[in-house]
Amino acid sequence: MEARNWFEVVVHDDSSPFSEIQHYTVQGIDFSHHFRFHYAELDDLTPIIEQHELRPNRSGDPIQIHGLPKWYAPPSANMDSATFSRDGSEPILFVVDHAKQIAFFEFIHP
Repeated sequence: MEARNWFEVVVHDDSSPFSEIQHYTVQGIDFSHHFRFHYAELDDLTPIIEQHELRPNRSGDPIQIHGLPKWYAPPSANMDSATFSRDGSEPILFVVDHAKQIAFFEFIHP
């Protein structure tokens, strides 16, 4: 399945406002999905935040840190980024780099 299709299945959002979508998944006992994509308008990200009930998070540290591709490198929390997350049995980390208009979405499924 191509990255755009995975985006719509995992993120549960229309992928058309976004470009250069990259996807990486790790299969195992738990599996994870990692996305990196460009956005044109900050408002295009609101449906993702609302759909997953994401809350502001100051950390921005990836949930999974081993074996990720080099292109999946969310910025550390700073003035040019915003971080949102959801805890629980299916955690999500969503990092938005305002300066580069790139977003990173990480989803862990047990």
